[in-house]
Amino acid sequence: MATEPTSPVNPTPVNPASAQSQNFIEVFSQASDAVLESIAQSQELILAAAKQAAANLPQAPEITLPFTGALESTVPSAKELIDVSFTFADKWLATQKSFTEKYLALTNA
Repeated sequence: MATEPTSPVNPTPVNPASAQSQNFIEVFSQASDAVLESIAQSQELILAAAKQAAANLPQAPEITLPFTGALESTVPSAKELIDVSFTFADKWLATQKSFTEKYLALTNA
């Protein structure tokens, strides 16, 4: 039984620039995750301290807004203001990302 000669297998060449780029992306992702985790932990500590402080405060009295008259019922709540502000920020960030990607495509990068 004859065996066919085997040819050596050439390994796939590794592009050093591509490997370096991938390494940078991994390091950047890990660093950004660590920063975000640190921020989240700090925020939790702040919330815990604020909760404890609020528990020791007297009940805030109900107030009416001066000079609003009939408009008082149309004044948005703090939650509504936060929601609309972050909705805008999300849309703005998406617009900026889209613009940046299109601009980058123009440079053939």
